[in-house]
Amino acid sequence: MEQVKHLNRVEIRQTTDETDYATSESAFAFLRTVAARDALPIFEFLRQLSNRKVDSVSLSREAPYRYLFASVSGSTVTVIFKEEKKTVEMCFPFHTMKNLFVQTIA
Repeated sequence: MEQVKHLNRVEIRQTTDETDYATSESAFAFLRTVAARDALPIFEFLRQLSNRKVDSVSLSREAPYRYLFASVSGSTVTVIFKEEKKTVEMCFPFHTMKNLFVQTIA
């Protein structure tokens, strides 16, 4: 019988999904709050998306854990923001993001 030399820890987490609805303005307010609270350059990354210079952007930080992924597919923008125990995903029309983005940096 073969001896086990090393065991790896495997953690399985189960989460429940909750769906809420918010206006695009509220979604951007959430991103402004996160950007200010965690000193993350979220809007510099979104500027690249709004100018269509790139199709997607991502940003991560280890301590405290933060992850942001945003992409444009056709006329839809998807933004995923993760913290240690929370994931927020939002989708909205590209033209709405572009308009709100202009208002946010003005």
